[in-house]
Amino acid sequence: MQAPAIVTLDNCADEPIHLPGSIQPHGALLAFDLAGCLLAWSDNAARLLALPLALETPLAALALPADVHQLAGECLAGVEDGEAPASALEVAIGGRQFDCIVHAYGARLLIEFELRDVPSDTVAAFALKAHAAIDRLKRQKSIDALLQLATEQVRAITGFDRVMGYRFHQDDSGDVIAEARRQDLEPYLGRRYPASDIPAQARRLYIINSLRLIADVNYTPAPLSGRAGAAPLDLSHSVLRSVSPIHIEYLQNMGVGASMSVSIVVNGRLWGLLACHHMTAHQVPYSIRMAADVMAQVIASLVQSIEARERALAVEQSAEVRTRIMETLLHEDEPTRALLQHAPALCQSLQAEALVITQYGKVRVHGELDTALAARMVASLPEGGDEIVERNAIGDWPEALRADLAPWAGVLALR
Repeated sequence: MQAPAIVTLDNCADEPIHLPGSIQPHGALLAFDLAGCLLAWSDNAARLLALPLALETPLAALALPADVHQLAGECLAGVEDGEAPASALEVAIGGRQFDCIVHAYGARLLIEFELRDVPSDTVAAFALKAHAAIDRLKRQKSIDALLQLATEQVRAITGFDRVMGYRFHQDDSGDVIAEARRQDLEPYLGRRYPASDIPAQARRLYIINSLRLIADVNYTPAPLSGRAGAAPLDLSHSVLRSVSPIHIEYLQNMGVGASMSVSIVVNGRLWGLLACHHMTAHQVPYSIRMAADVMAQVIASLVQSIEARERALAVEQSAEVRTRIMETLLHEDEPTRALLQHAPALCQSLQAEALVITQYGKVRVHGELDTALAARMVASLPEGGDEIVERNAIGDWPEALRADLAPWAGVLALR
């Protein structure tokens, strides 16, 4: 049941993070086939659950609370194509409280027992706060305001020291556009992180399993045991799934003691992320995490509505700009001067920081762009080919020009 080879920075993009071969030790895991026979378990399960465990033991023969057996039975009855969504309940075993989470995936029934030391009434009170927060989220008119309120509310209900709201770009790099934090912590608002911070397989898991908690970054994984030579257990939807050692090192280098991420998925794509950090170990009960997850789903729906409204407005404003430019060009002898009159509106319409217009070798600039550099940029454009030239990053420019471009990176050029 063990995970494959050692992971390094060189091979982390190929790491099968859904098959870690271990779980986080603040809970225990039991895995069964769909006939209810025990196939695998975490090495800490016998101790935490006070159970003798052996291969092929029927689920019905295990001395688990009746509610667990009922929940597992309902899950098995609802399996379609080897899968069934997660459901949860509170149980007491050996004088300790657990959140029990049951789901089916890959033709396996997984039962997880997550230790919890927060009283039920406290959990219920925080869940109610989340429902109240959703009403406030629905009243936000812009994406920036929406994410800022979301970070504040998620921090309030989960107790993390810092919550950041990421928005990803088309190239999968991400900006921190909202933040709620403990006052003594360094602000991360406005920072951009490269796409490589979230490898493709991690991005996939963020989409299919939208909430992930690392309760203690310095944990020692609890290995999974099972039949010798058996395929590693797929933990894509597991709440206790162990985490890549590269990601753990990343968090430790930031001084983080616990982490939680909540995905914002829009039209099947990872649009954004609520990333939560705590400077020490921090366990958030399952039902509070699920309340945060519901908030993220509401945010995703609101993002779709706001973006659709913004797109419609942008199209309308662009059409108005185009009409005004055409009218000016009809009455103006010098096209360059006519276009410069509308430079602010053109830049706003195209979300550009500068506009360069050239005619007969004369270069005119609107914005904080050096005229000499603008002339070199124009000279670097190909003389033939498409009417529209697009460059999105420093690497798209001729090498001789790259060192002098900063802070400029992209261009849209129209002959």
